[in-house]
Amino acid sequence: MKKEKLVMIQPNIHKVYWGWYRYLSKYFDFYLVLPIEGYYFDIPFIDRNKIIPLQNTSHIFKPYNIKLKNLTKVLKNINPDIIMSKIIYMPYTIKAFNYATRKNKKFFIIDELNHYPPNEVYNIIFRVYFKYIKIKMQNTSVITVTKQSFKFFKKHKFKKVFYVPCSYWKFNYRLVKHPQDKLRLLYVGRLEKIKNLEIVLSAISWLINRKLINKSEIEFTVVGTGSYFEKYKKLIKKLNIEKIVNLKGYISDEILNKLYKKHNIFILPSNPEPIGLVVLEAMYNNLPILCSSRAGASSYVVAKKNGEIFDPNNYIELAKKILFYTNPKIRAIHGKNSLEILKQNYDFKIVGNSLYNLLKQ
Repeated sequence: MKKEKLVMIQPNIHKVYWGWYRYLSKYFDFYLVLPIEGYYFDIPFIDRNKIIPLQNTSHIFKPYNIKLKNLTKVLKNINPDIIMSKIIYMPYTIKAFNYATRKNKKFFIIDELNHYPPNEVYNIIFRVYFKYIKIKMQNTSVITVTKQSFKFFKKHKFKKVFYVPCSYWKFNYRLVKHPQDKLRLLYVGRLEKIKNLEIVLSAISWLINRKLINKSEIEFTVVGTGSYFEKYKKLIKKLNIEKIVNLKGYISDEILNKLYKKHNIFILPSNPEPIGLVVLEAMYNNLPILCSSRAGASSYVVAKKNGEIFDPNNYIELAKKILFYTNPKIRAIHGKNSLEILKQNYDFKIVGNSLYNLLKQ
């Protein structure tokens, strides 16, 4: 039986959607359209010839990294049965929607936002754009990958809103034995303003200064680089926690996999962030999760079962959540629960089945 052709229009190659790709490429004739010129990155589940880069013609939408040339031509050449496009990358979605409407193709919006953009310029652009989308596409099916985004679209009275989370593409689940001699916190990600790492540093400093935890009982490893690297380095020195915090910078995937095993709790303090693949990776490595309430990945955290959710603007609240996890038995139980929650809810086959049924309606 001939497979239906499915085009997914994405802004980048972020691995957070690789679970979807793995499933969809098996059951559809799957194409990925990207705004990246000279794209040579391999995704193991997709035929290289079906990853199609677009060329840049837009300077107006440069902040969104939008490259529109020949999008309609690409869609005509593929002649898809189904088109999916992320809503925030506005010119994509509008152009693809217009094509789908003219050609009587199935069209789905994908969204992961749980907020308006933090930058005021983006905020104004987004509000105008979203109002346009609401008028034009209110009857269009919207697939939200976070619970926050689902509530957002329901609030704005879109008529067809579905929650299908991102999924993890690996499947050789196994329990990892983590050292439990002390609290070993791990952060993985870019070092930028949005990542809000200062709240973790402030929380650790608060705990130590109030003698609620000894310096010998906690360590914090930070993996990643970015424009805030030096700023965080200075803050660590100012707070006198240099012996506790280890800024690793960029490391290989091989070393990162070892670090997941050497730590016993994962933290994502972003303020805000759409999703956060690293949380799924941490759950795969059966780590308990401390997650910002303004990160889409908080959808994966079940409070008191596999982690805790905290206000990213309240370092004292976070400090108390960290203090809760000084109990090694709780860390071990919540870490094991993380793996079970991942297997039962975010395995690429389980999520893929839900996505497939929705697309085939």
